[in-house]
Amino acid sequence: MPLPHLCWLDVLRALAALSVVLTHYLTFHSPQAGDFGILGHSVGEQPFFGLLKLFYTQGSEAVNLFWVISGFVFASTYVKNEIVSARIFFVNRFARLYPLHFLTLMIVAVLQLVSLAMTGHFQIFANNSLCTLVLNLFFASGWGIVPLFSFSFNGPIWSVSLEIVIYAIFFLSLRLVVEYRSLAVAVIALFFGLLSVFHVPGVFWPCGLYFYTGCLIFFLWHRFFLSPYFLLFLGGLGVFLGGWIRCVGGALFGYGTWYNLILFSAIVLIAAALDLVDTRKIGGHFRIFGEMSYGIYLWHIPVTITGILILSFLGISRDVIFTKTFFFFYLALILTVAYVSYRFFEHPLRDYIRKAWNSVS
Repeated sequence: MPLPHLCWLDVLRALAALSVVLTHYLTFHSPQAGDFGILGHSVGEQPFFGLLKLFYTQGSEAVNLFWVISGFVFASTYVKNEIVSARIFFVNRFARLYPLHFLTLMIVAVLQLVSLAMTGHFQIFANNSLCTLVLNLFFASGWGIVPLFSFSFNGPIWSVSLEIVIYAIFFLSLRLVVEYRSLAVAVIALFFGLLSVFHVPGVFWPCGLYFYTGCLIFFLWHRFFLSPYFLLFLGGLGVFLGGWIRCVGGALFGYGTWYNLILFSAIVLIAAALDLVDTRKIGGHFRIFGEMSYGIYLWHIPVTITGILILSFLGISRDVIFTKTFFFFYLALILTVAYVSYRFFEHPLRDYIRKAWNSVS
């Protein structure tokens, strides 16, 4: 049976991107790059804090949710009887990820130079050297060559740089996954889990664990494809279990990675199951937000730096960020930039690269 496009998974991906945006909202108030100590005094002053507290304070964990979603999507796309060639796999990934990464990297580099000239210091992320620029150019900023959380330029790209390596491992393991399906995926996920549990040196293990767990969730979803309400029940059970580990059993089990793994896997399963019961195709109206999610994730830092520089130039207090008007304007601007970027840059260039490179014999 042909698999439907998972529109509610697109919605989830967009919400994950916006969660990261909200987590970084207070960077507007940072006096200069890397000086985040003062931000703790501002927590609770953000607009609608009572309603959005979880996203403001824990939104960075949505990166792990991204990794689970990626595993699900990759399994649904590439686990077929005919294995895609290395060339097509590489071109598809490059066309989807690199153009926007390069564009936003260059924009942030220019903005940081402007900031240095205007204010005498960088904004948000301080480690903006020639070395880190080269690492960013080659999608290696999160590989541990420099300390992982010594962020540089368009900092959030670190999570994508880890995923790039896991993508390569996924392709190398694809023949095993196609042949042994969920068994192979479970073994690989367990391998990454053991590396994480025993703190084996390396920055890629958590990403691999979340990614292959996402693949495993796809096989579960596919196995019960015709029983969507059972999938919703399993997802709800997973959310309850994850919540219990965090709220009640955290002291006993430690919730960290395992809480996120259970909770995010359950949320992905619910989103994928919703597309099976959404007979009116309501999710289809929100598909564009999933396409924009990468743009939301990468554009919010250059938009924020631009905002900081404009406020500084006009002599406007940064306390303006605590007003609801500014909050709505900021989110609307990011969504607008992400849409324009996808519609007129990412999508056309992605199609052009795929057609041009895949047509070369």
